Amino acid sequence: MLKDPSALRAALRGTVLDGLPVREGPSRTIVVEGLPPERLLEGWRAARAALSVTGRWPIAVSEATRAFPECSGEELADFAAAVGRSRPWEVFRWHHHEGPAEAHEMTDWPFPDPSYAEAATRELTMPVDWSDLDHWTYERVRTDSRIREQLDEDLELYEGGRDWYTPRVVDLVFLPTEVPWMSAAWLSYWGAMECNPEARVPFGAVLREWHEKWGAELVACWDTMLQFVVSRTPAPGREAWDLERQIMTMAGSLQDPPWMRALALERTDTWFLHDRP
Repeated sequence: MLKDPSALRAALRGTVLDGLPVREGPSRTIVVEGLPPERLLEGWRAARAALSVTGRWPIAVSEATRAFPECSGEELADFAAAVGRSRPWEVFRWHHHEGPAEAHEMTDWPFPDPSYAEAATRELTMPVDWSDLDHWTYERVRTDSRIREQLDEDLELYEGGRDWYTPRVVDLVFLPTEVPWMSAAWLSYWGAMECNPEARVPFGAVLREWHEKWGAELVACWDTMLQFVVSRTPAPGREAWDLERQIMTMAGSLQDPPWMRALALERTDTWFLHDRP
């Protein structure tokens, strides 16, 4: 693992990060300052490509001077072992709408087509749990070729980081680990730690599960937002829906309909999570 800014600067020569200021950061990190926000993904990919040389996982942040927790080698080993034992979905649980949905509320539900309201009233037993209504909508849309074609341009907005947040200032923090999910030992995300500052371990377990199953790699952490690149997509149907439920558990401030997110997960190479106070 590279230990000083000059060595990191040399490792990044010839990339989009070449020439940017490099300095020591808190907690044994190294920081590349002032990445142009519009080149966030390009810059992160350059840092990711140099991982075998740097030995450090890169994370984009907007305030690199924050005080990350100090983690000794022994503490990191203990953290990794605890992550391996953790059952995160017993800690993080999805919270849905209060009460069931009544038939008269179907006209206010964000269906992709007005005809769905009548179909839902006819096919579902009222009142219906909101989660079941979400799932019914997703299953109907994914097999409705006419609606899928109409939604194609909207779904493209979820790809390539187009739905990501872009701050005015971006720094890249190079953490003293090669393992993407170990970033939870340093980072703070509201959606994981809002009520439990000890939730770092299950947060790491979520990152590990998503990394192993979907190739999810954390690109940026903006305290209330997380941004990932992924190399595998879920199969349409139950797999995509279950992943959407997991993401919604960790990202309760997302505003788009769950059925739309599930459709997007079938095809997108990036994820965006948002959970704020």
